[in-house]
Amino acid sequence: MFPNNQWNVVTANLIMPVRYEYGCIWGLTLQYHPAIKRQAVFAGDALNLFLGSRASGNAQEERVWRNILALKRGPIRYRRNRIIVNEGDPADYVFLVVSGVVRSCKVFQNGTRSIIAFHMPGELFGWTAEATHRVSIEAASHAVILFIKRSALLATVAHNAAIANFLLASTANELKRVQDRSLMIARDAKCRLASFLTDLAARTGQSDQVDLPMTYNDIADYLGLTIETVSRTMNEFERSGSIARRSCRALVLNYPASLAKMLN
Repeated sequence: MFPNNQWNVVTANLIMPVRYEYGCIWGLTLQYHPAIKRQAVFAGDALNLFLGSRASGNAQEERVWRNILALKRGPIRYRRNRIIVNEGDPADYVFLVVSGVVRSCKVFQNGTRSIIAFHMPGELFGWTAEATHRVSIEAASHAVILFIKRSALLATVAHNAAIANFLLASTANELKRVQDRSLMIARDAKCRLASFLTDLAARTGQSDQVDLPMTYNDIADYLGLTIETVSRTMNEFERSGSIARRSCRALVLNYPASLAKMLN
């Protein structure tokens, strides 16, 4: 199931993947396979920050999160561009982004790549009705991921309506994003990029600024554009005053309404 630089961590009735990178194992310290004798790197600080951000004051929502996170294994930290799941791997787990950004993508035989979705902190993803994953899942930035055993989650859903409703809403939101992308991909470059920026701002809870954790190459493969077109269109937005740069990855949306008009 895992590449040569990955092994399994055995925990209770679950087997968790960990990854050996640059002299350390990124994963969870529990009971290791005998071949693994090194100390794992914890991502507990990121998880604590995530749990704090979920404390919205809504008692029912907090109970849902507690019940879901009771099934977690991890967190596991991944460096940028590291593979989390390969296309064709068994679909035994769903995933929750604690921090960073994750991409679902497919590389074709001619070497071209299509990014189907970006997954942001707090988003649950990886659902499939098939036995294996149809696409690869990779870290688009340094990321911390929770693995949740799909069978355990489905068993919990069978007697917990609140979690079932949460998962339904999560799946409906993901479906909406897929539909929006399908409509957007037929538009011109300005419309595609404007849609991406406004959607990213909304998903990160910021109305007038955007941090771009992914690369321009990632954005291009998501929007069906070339990296040169993405760069040129971003410069056009900057010259028109629609956006301003605070740094190479931080943008201020000066006129969100003007970007939204491009979508109509």
